[in-house]
Amino acid sequence: MTHRCLAPWTRCYRLYSTRTKLKGIWEYDSDPIEASKSLSTEMTSLPFAYRKESESFGQLVKGYHHDVNEDTNPKVRVISREDLWKQPADGEVMKRSHYNTELGKTFRDQIKIPERITKSIYNHMLALRLPKVLRYQVAQQYLKLKEAQLYEPTRKPHENDVYIASFFTQDYASVYQVLKELFKRQPDFTPTKVLDIGYGPATGMIALNEIMGNEWDPEVKDSFIVGHHGMQDRAKILLSRQLNEYPGALEDLFTEEELHQGLNRDEDVLFDDFIGEVKTNKIKIKTKMLDRLNTSKKYNLIIAQHQLLQDRSQFPHEVDANVQLLLKMLEPDGFLVLVERGTPLGFESVARARQTMIRPEKFLSEHGKIPRPYSKASGSAFEQEFEQEFEIDDQIELDEEALKLKRELEDKYGTVDEEDLEFEEFFEAGAEENTNYHLKVIAPCSHHRPCPLQTGKPQFYDYPSGSKLSWCHFDKSVERPRFLLELKRGQVLSSKWADRTRISPTSGTKGSSGRIDGNNYEIANYSYLIVARCATDSATVTSIEQERTNQTQTFSIGSTPSDPSLWPRILKTPMKRKGHVTMSVCGSSGEIEKWTITKSFDKLSYHDARKATSGDLWGLDAKTKLPGRSNQDQQLQNKLQSYEDDLLSKMKRDVKFKTKKERKAFEVRSAHLGQREMSPEEMVDVYTTRFNMKR
Repeated sequence: MTHRCLAPWTRCYRLYSTRTKLKGIWEYDSDPIEASKSLSTEMTSLPFAYRKESESFGQLVKGYHHDVNEDTNPKVRVISREDLWKQPADGEVMKRSHYNTELGKTFRDQIKIPERITKSIYNHMLALRLPKVLRYQVAQQYLKLKEAQLYEPTRKPHENDVYIASFFTQDYASVYQVLKELFKRQPDFTPTKVLDIGYGPATGMIALNEIMGNEWDPEVKDSFIVGHHGMQDRAKILLSRQLNEYPGALEDLFTEEELHQGLNRDEDVLFDDFIGEVKTNKIKIKTKMLDRLNTSKKYNLIIAQHQLLQDRSQFPHEVDANVQLLLKMLEPDGFLVLVERGTPLGFESVARARQTMIRPEKFLSEHGKIPRPYSKASGSAFEQEFEQEFEIDDQIELDEEALKLKRELEDKYGTVDEEDLEFEEFFEAGAEENTNYHLKVIAPCSHHRPCPLQTGKPQFYDYPSGSKLSWCHFDKSVERPRFLLELKRGQVLSSKWADRTRISPTSGTKGSSGRIDGNNYEIANYSYLIVARCATDSATVTSIEQERTNQTQTFSIGSTPSDPSLWPRILKTPMKRKGHVTMSVCGSSGEIEKWTITKSFDKLSYHDARKATSGDLWGLDAKTKLPGRSNQDQQLQNKLQSYEDDLLSKMKRDVKFKTKKERKAFEVRSAHLGQREMSPEEMVDVYTTRFNMKR
């Protein structure tokens, strides 16, 4: 029955078809063309092949059909790839994007970890663990991070693999993006002495090796890993998968035919794909694994990832102490790269490090990015606040243990005479003098003024009014490697893991078909700071001081400096509306500004604004420039401080009430015990409690 219904429709369709083939002629309704006739070679002025006898209707055809020569047709211009990226002349702009836009862009490509690295992680680390147990441990690691808001160093062997499975992908993407920003802003810089500090398997060094290429051969490559020593073994395995870590000549790894073709080839064939443990004591790489930091050794590039703050209760003193330690190992003309998580606590740690290094509160009338003096001799922020809080005096009496230790040292090494003390004072004075140098912020800040988003108190973000606070952070897309795709399948990690009741070692893939939404990428959020240490020669120091003395420039809201280092930084993804784009930027004025670019103002700027993203520098103008919302708003600060005072007073009342309640319970218990003879244990308990109450 169905076939009989379809047959008439088919015949009808064939009957009324728009073309039929008859004896080499294609017949159209209004355009008969003989296929046997040769194509025309006559030239035409039409920009496209709008001719019946062309290869295809409406398609650009061969050169002999059209005059595409610039000399004879002024409307046609052929641009090569080199011309596209070449800097235009004065007053000339590119047809699709302005030169300033290209200069201000950050690295846009989605980050992908090399397959030879991810294979090593799976074959030699994660494949040795039970999948269900590993998923459970990774989920517990995420919960711990959410509660503590800080990374913790590994302490047991299995925690190394859990840390790599949990955080390596996003840590690699964050530090890779920040290093790309460093080399774009400093294209002439080539690191020769590098130090990488972090919790993971030398993540910063791995990313740096990928950026610099196979032929990069610096003088010093050191890596200091905080945590279990087993993480060093895993770092050696991953670093050995990079050609620039090979201690010998690269020519030894290739045949003559491969050398003739060049080193740009598939490197995976150089490494084995076996699954199992690796004897790392036989691995030879250029990067040296340090057991401790030597502060007397200098580097021209230091990468510190998640190392500013290890204990939230020690904020900000621990940040100041760590910054001082890192700067002590940074040599002149070197760069310090700090990377933290893109959370309020991570941002506040980075902002505190920036405040410690450039001291914006001491130069409130200064604009621009003139290098700021840093000196340990003048006292760091940690030392000043510590002395004010505890009222430390130079004349401190030694306790009995210190006196005992002093006598033991004198018996062992002898007493110290006055000449030795004078030499020691001279040496310390010289050492303090050598710590005087200047620092300059390279990125992301467009100024050296106080940070408009810094509050100085990370707990403010947890208060009800803290939802109005913003913080400086950026994000980057990274492709999930295969081991992470397989890891995040199943009931544990494919669903929301914030609920502890749903996380157990026995949970598997039952009841879940895979990851939510099926994304094969992750978004890494991070806050960062890149600081340059200036040279210490007299000529450089004199020029910096003269620049500070003679500087008269001021940048108000809406300023558009010519210096690219002072261009506004886009903090959030611009909001695209019909006919206009609005972006929130941190301007050279030191304030948060709201810029609006309309289509009627400038089509090229409007086009570039729609393509801009967070983290870019904006080197063009805007139609309207208004002050944005800053965290330094006095009304908001007073509201947050008032809430904190009320919270502290409530805590004190609760503690006081709890003490009274405990005291009443103790009195009842002691009265009951007084009616009978107490045992020695009970007497000790009673007298200990009374002593604690009096104390």
